Amino acid sequence: MVFLLLGMAPLLPAQDIDELKAKKQQLEKEIAFTKQQVEQMQEKRSLTLNELVTLKKQINTREAIIQNIRQQIRTYENQIAESRAVIQTLENDIEDLKAEYAKMVYHTYVNHNNYSNLLFLFSSNTFNDAFQRLRYLKAYSDYRQQQAALIRQTMESLEDEIAGIEDKKAEQESLLASARDQQQHLTQEQRQLDKKANQFKEKEEFYKRELRKNEEQAARLNKQIEKMIAEAARKARSTNREAGGGYRLTPEAIALSNSFAANKGKLPWPVERGTVVRSFGKKAHPVLKGVYTNNNGVDIATEENAIVRAIYSGKVTNTFFHPTFNRGIIISHGEYFTVYLNMKEVFVAEGETVNTKDRIGKAFTEKEDGSTEVHLEIWKGTTLLNPAQWLYQ
Repeated sequence: MVFLLLGMAPLLPAQDIDELKAKKQQLEKEIAFTKQQVEQMQEKRSLTLNELVTLKKQINTREAIIQNIRQQIRTYENQIAESRAVIQTLENDIEDLKAEYAKMVYHTYVNHNNYSNLLFLFSSNTFNDAFQRLRYLKAYSDYRQQQAALIRQTMESLEDEIAGIEDKKAEQESLLASARDQQQHLTQEQRQLDKKANQFKEKEEFYKRELRKNEEQAARLNKQIEKMIAEAARKARSTNREAGGGYRLTPEAIALSNSFAANKGKLPWPVERGTVVRSFGKKAHPVLKGVYTNNNGVDIATEENAIVRAIYSGKVTNTFFHPTFNRGIIISHGEYFTVYLNMKEVFVAEGETVNTKDRIGKAFTEKEDGSTEVHLEIWKGTTLLNPAQWLYQ
């Protein structure tokens, strides 16, 4: 039974804790970055929609940090509870063993004058039988002592383990207290955001109209990008015609497609430093009530003059300019395509081959509020995909 109990000793899910800690560090970096952005925007005299969106993003990220800390504390609490349950079971076993030892000692004392052990040995029929009985008596005694020592050793180990977890839990509780202080500051920031939002209301209808106009332009651009991607795909297949008259991807393009797909969730970001301020798909606007936006990719806020990088090896199929979304690039990765928008400079030309993290352009910065954002899209053929599922987290 003891061996079964030893197998019950909980293995600490260190990977879960490490993942939570890594996520917390990532969120803290986002907080620092968005805080810097807000400060830069606040240096501008005019209040802009981007400033409100960034403030909202900062509040949401800080709340995510607090939730992350709470998850870590709950994980530690579960580990401690499991360890204590095993220790309690082992303690019960030791009490049972002590009672058995007491009975054995008492039995030995009562029967000492009767030489019970000798009688047990002398009652053997053969010398070999006597030898085996002697070995049994010694092995029984050794077994009891070893098992008791093993359980005590396991208890000490588990108690040390719990002490270590308690220390970590205390550390996390301290962090939670700090996070609560941050939440108080966030409450103040929320009041500030509400105040600015109220000031913003007089321009709200103007910005709603601007958003609708941008949505219409984005929809038209989306159709243009889809046509460019379809044309690039047609050209890629035209060099590899099948006997039946159809076309298929070349073996090289298929290998590149498979390689791209195999790196889902591990692709590098198109900028070295940044945070997603607008995610993929149809979403309620973070500031404007009753307004929904549809994003074909993700918008990543970054630093002024940030270098834009290719997120994977491929071939540049298109470079173009749009009055609203500035310069753009399309890169082919077999049947997959990545689209990069809102650049003030482009460093590559159509037909050029690029490698992962190669410099392909420089991000555009809005003069009105100093915000710098890069738009990224991922397509499979003419089907839009969510870039957040492909980029490294």
